[in-house]
Formats: sequence, structure tokens, C-alpha cells
Amino acid sequence: MKMLTLTVFMATTALAAPLSFQHAWENTLRDNTDLQNARTELNSAQEDWTIKQQDPTALATDLLSAEQTFNQAKVNLKATELQTRQSLLNSYTQLLENQKNIQVLSKQVELSLMKLNIQKARLQLKNATALDVKNAEQTHQSDLQSLENARDATPIYSLQLSKLFGGNSADLEAQPLADPRPLGVKLEDLKKNLSGQLSSVVQARQSVESAALQWNLSNNDYTPKSTLEDAKTTLENRKRTLESTLKSAINTLNDSHQKALDAWKKVQLQQKALQNSQESLKQTQTRFKNGQVAKVDVLQSEGSVLNSELSLLQAENSYFRSLMTLSVAAGVDVGGVQ
Repeated sequence: MKMLTLTVFMATTALAAPLSFQHAWENTLRDNTDLQNARTELNSAQEDWTIKQQDPTALATDLLSAEQTFNQAKVNLKATELQTRQSLLNSYTQLLENQKNIQVLSKQVELSLMKLNIQKARLQLKNATALDVKNAEQTHQSDLQSLENARDATPIYSLQLSKLFGGNSADLEAQPLADPRPLGVKLEDLKKNLSGQLSSVVQARQSVESAALQWNLSNNDYTPKSTLEDAKTTLENRKRTLESTLKSAINTLNDSHQKALDAWKKVQLQQKALQNSQESLKQTQTRFKNGQVAKVDVLQSEGSVLNSELSLLQAENSYFRSLMTLSVAAGVDVGGVQ
């Protein structure tokens, strides 16, 4: 039913610049400031780590610190990529849904105008009252205002999207996303890799490693016993912090995973709802050809299909967003928008 786009909608997008999500992401990877800063920090950390490794006078604490900074920078870059992709997806789907909503509202304007004309004709035949006409006019005006609001939002959403990759465009037209697919990763596999992929857990684990090194350096005959006891206490505290951080991360991961599964179920339900609407439209069109229903009934059914398409689009986008939330929680891209 994508061919049901109204001429009035096409007129507003004829000069728009088509943009696929993949193209938007490529632009973002290249031009986003946060990603550029994260790459710079990684390069700097890598250079420092290389220098420390080649320095025969470097102390164990300095070596560990440089190595940890380098590893944390790698994790931070990945986290920044995921968070930036999440922001891009949110903005992209907002524009995409608004474009579809304009189609829905355009059809609604067409329908309410027809209903207004019907009431006017009935009034002429004394088969309707002036109040009926007034109510129809108010409904039509309300539909027109809703359509105007949606159109006014388009350049705003476009600017918000383009700014994520350093642009300043108010005339972007988001292209449809690929059809969603079921989640293809197992929850247990995501849990196994948290300690090496999720920034908060990596940081807590590194704190334990640093404390363990301090304890080892203090565990000798020439270091005061109090220093060793302090190092032991610090190590135990940081182990507890790591355990708490990991537990919190797992809870967030579990919750995100379940929400992604629930979102997929909603996609499947909306797919069936759209099929029902399309079948109902076919029946209405057949009945119209046979003179059993009026043109207004066909318009009403066409509007139902567009509404179902919008609901499916919203469900699909919600699913894509839930996958990105899961990716951020896992510290790795679990798939989704291709």
C-alpha cells in the first residue's frame, strides 16, 4: 500500500534529499565530533602504551596504567560508536515516522473533506442540519491543522538528524529501513563477554587489577605491614565493587534483552494487523465496484491501511531501537538496522 501516498505529500517532499540510514551512519562515522575525539584518545593511549613498553626504566605501575588506559580507550571508542549509532537511529526513525504520519494525515484530510461535502449536500436536501455541517467543518479544520503541524516538524527533525554527522540540512527524506529480523544472539553469550566489552565493567575490573598489583608490590619483608593491610582492604573493596557493577550490568542486560523480545512480538502482531487491513480494503473496493458501498467507505478503508502501515513502522522502529539499547547494554553491536 505504499503507492497510496497523496499528491499533496509528494509536493512537500519532491525537493527533499533522500538519505538512507547506512549513508547517514557512514557520514556520522566520518564527521561526528564525539567519535573523532574518542579515536584521538585511543591513538594517544596506544602511542603512550608503546612508549612505555619500550622504556626499560618504566615501573610496573606505569606499565599497567598505560596498558589499562589503552584498553579502556578501545572500549570507550566502541561504546561511543554504539551510543552515537543509537542517537542516530532515534533521530532517523523520528523523521521516518513523521513522513509516514504525513501520508496518514493527508488521507484523513481527504476523507474529512469528502465527509464535509456530503454533509453540505445532505443539508441542501434537508437530510442534515447546519450543526452537522459545522461539526464536519471543525473536524476537517482539525485534520488540516494536524497535517500542517506534521509538515512543520519535518525540517526540525531533518536538522536534528543532520547535526549528528556535522550537517545542517532541513530537507532530508529518510528512506525505509530494511525489514527487521529476529534477534540472532543468545543472552548467555552476551553475559560472558561483559567483562571485556562494557566500559563500566572494564573500568571496575581494571581497578581490581591495579589494587592487586599494589598488594603484590607491598607483600614483602621491607614494606610496612600496615601498608600491606591497606592494600588488602583496597583490593577487597574493589572486588566487591566489581561484583556489584557486574551484577548491575547483567540486570540491565537481562531487561534490555527481554524488551527486545517483546518488541519483536509486537512487530509480528502489527504485521498481521496490516494484512487484515489490506484484505478489508480489497473487499471494500470490490463492494464499491459492485455498487454496494460509497466512495467514502473506500477512502475510510484506505486510511485504515495507512494507519496500519504507520503502526507497523512504529513497531519495527521500536524493535530496532530496543536492539540498539541491548547493544549499548552489552557493549557490542547485536545487529538490527543494516
